Amino acid sequence: MIAWLAANLEGGIGKRKVYYRDTDGRFDELKVNAGAFAGFAPCSEGQQTTLAGMLGQ
Repeated sequence: MIAWLAANLEGGIGKRKVYYRDTDGRFDELKVNAGAFAGFAPCSEGQQTTLAGMLGQ
């Protein structure tokens, strides 16, 4: 996913953050370093609320 985004977003990923929703319904961040996957990071409760709100949930 990260490689695809880096290749297909104009200008690459740059400083953008990449989030996903896991099978438990929680949001996490896919960490990126120089356009490559660098690990996972859990989202805070505030981020959980904000991201869910952005999706109308």
